[in-house]
Amino acid sequence: MSFQFDKTHEWVYIVYDPSKPGTLVPTGTTFFTTGVAGQGSQAGIFFTRYDGATGTNTTPALIDDESTGQQFFPDISADGGVLHVLWWDSRLDPNYSPTRPIGNSAAGVVAPSLDVWAARSADNGT
Repeated sequence: MSFQFDKTHEWVYIVYDPSKPGTLVPTGTTFFTTGVAGQGSQAGIFFTRYDGATGTNTTPALIDDESTGQQFFPDISADGGVLHVLWWDSRLDPNYSPTRPIGNSAAGVVAPSLDVWAARSADNGT
């Protein structure tokens, strides 16, 4: 059984993992993360709240701005105004580079590189 706790709003909570602005780099190979061969970047998890009644959304916000690592495959749970977001993250990858696949060193050695990280909001994502 499912209940709608918020009878006032028609909000949809959205998380996604685009390239972070300012992180595009040439890879020097056919590897890519941007949809363009030879172009890599750092991905981050962004959040926006869409209002189904008005068709507007909040300004997309980067949830956890890290200087290294890729963040991807986010998911969100909303329950009574409390939001829980989780995602795969490679910030602890000893071989991190936006020019290579996750876990791969320049020498072709692969290392453990992924962890699950999370964030929480108790105010509907405000």
